[in-house]
Amino acid sequence: MTSDAVFNGVLVSGGNLSDNASPVSYLATDTGTASLTRWGGPFGQRLKAVSNSLCTTVGACQALAQATLRDALAPNIAATIGVVPNPALDAGDVVRVIHSGDAQLFFATMQNRLYLHVVGLTARQIIAARPLATWPGREEGKPEPGAKAACRKVAKNYLTPRELVRLNRFVSMLCLRAEAIADDGLHLTLLQWEMLVGREIEHDGGPFLLAG
Repeated sequence: MTSDAVFNGVLVSGGNLSDNASPVSYLATDTGTASLTRWGGPFGQRLKAVSNSLCTTVGACQALAQATLRDALAPNIAATIGVVPNPALDAGDVVRVIHSGDAQLFFATMQNRLYLHVVGLTARQIIAARPLATWPGREEGKPEPGAKAACRKVAKNYLTPRELVRLNRFVSMLCLRAEAIADDGLHLTLLQWEMLVGREIEHDGGPFLLAG
């Protein structure tokens, strides 16, 4: 068992639907009074920063931060396939394995589903097929950034204004659902979130291609 890659705080930074507005963010910390990894306790303050441009409200940042924190608090236990972790286990017993990267993989997958729904292309396909449409400081006359600029890795920066409006509208709807779920004190699994997003996409009418 090791504390490597174990964090007791997750800071999620998102985007903002309003021009010239500060990005939204949320800090989730381990507040359990009896927790060995309590924020500010003997474990200290070990922060993990996450950036997601599709989180455009504090509620959406909160949902992602709390989901990521649950994974980040789990201690890392490594075992080879030939090791029996518990001699009491019998053949056919069910063992639950949690992968620390599940939350990141989930949100990357959901991003691609939203891009496919709005544009008909994945994030990688959008970046490969289109010129950069917007970048920080463009409205102030700043030139287009170089090939290695971070903004070139964000598919949202390649969308047309109409596509952005539709994407932001759909993300806002999902954020409202996330805020309502958080307010009700409910905790959904990643699989339940995936099913919820799928139902919202179906309700929205399925893949919808926009002309530039």
